[in-house]
Amino acid sequence: MIAVELTPHDDPPPSVLRRAAAWGVHAYTASGAVWAFLALVASGAGRYPEVFWWLALAFAVDCTDGALARAVGVKKVLPYYDGARLDDIVDYLTYENIAPNLSYGDYGDGQPFYRTLLYTVTPGGTNIARPPRHCPSDSPGRFTQR
Repeated sequence: MIAVELTPHDDPPPSVLRRAAAWGVHAYTASGAVWAFLALVASGAGRYPEVFWWLALAFAVDCTDGALARAVGVKKVLPYYDGARLDDIVDYLTYENIAPNLSYGDYGDGQPFYRTLLYTVTPGGTNIARPPRHCPSDSPGRFTQR
């Protein structure tokens, strides 16, 4: 019987340029949070076309960062840092915070503090043509009982 000694095959450590490229991909992914924040600022200022341009940029980053990470081989170069978790956090900040802010945005009266509710037709909503009792139309912004 012939004894064969197997040695584990160790890959050489990644080069500095390869590590820099991997961290650059993580920075590119994190830049989506910057674009989402700028969309949030524009939303607060009422500049809605600008909001959608910032969101389009954040969406473009979100669509391309995974392919870029696979091309660079981020999991092999930086196995101790989970880029998927970073992407999940950025996606949550972008898609779960901006849309509710846009839908809450400006109410029909256009005032930031003393707001009245918009009465829109919604599936499953009641067909009552009057405002609810908890929000009388004669005192906008004050939720009092009659």
